[in-house]
Amino acid sequence: MSKQIKITLIGLLGLFLVVAFVSWQIFKDSPKYSLYQVYKAIDKHDYETFKKYVNVEDVSNNVIDKAFASVEEESKKTAESDDPFSQLGYNIGLGLITQMKPRLKEELISGIKKSVEEGSFKNEYKPKNIINYLTNITVKKDGKVADVFVKTEGKEDLKLKMRYTNKYWEVFNMDLPTPDSNSDTSSSET
Repeated sequence: MSKQIKITLIGLLGLFLVVAFVSWQIFKDSPKYSLYQVYKAIDKHDYETFKKYVNVEDVSNNVIDKAFASVEEESKKTAESDDPFSQLGYNIGLGLITQMKPRLKEELISGIKKSVEEGSFKNEYKPKNIINYLTNITVKKDGKVADVFVKTEGKEDLKLKMRYTNKYWEVFNMDLPTPDSNSDTSSSET
């Protein structure tokens, strides 16, 4: 081999290593990487790592608030009648719901912890391999907040909200969207 070819090969190898390193650094700074860490934590039953990438407090608050808002909206329709007993029932129910919130949040958090530690998380949200993982997650970033869509087979897709914090992305909200709301998730960013 001539000296010129060796220098060219060493230069190409160096360039390849630099590109690989930069690509890895970009991937490590993406919502997909943080979500992959969540999957690994679930597989290892590591609740502490799971909590690093999923703000369990915020997710619990948001899920419970959405559930109560839905129930409140339905019961408000009944309370809008002129019947004083319906209005009384609505007010009593609203008071009971407000009193139940802290206990439900506590139960939800302990249920999440138990699911991670015992390995009972639903398998349809776990990727089978890295290729499956990368193709089933769509990310739409808007600054330090990202909408992440996790496609599942035969089940409802997950919609997660993530925010950038302390050099990694963290899930702070989740939603189970209707199948029609997933039609606009074709663009992808990492």
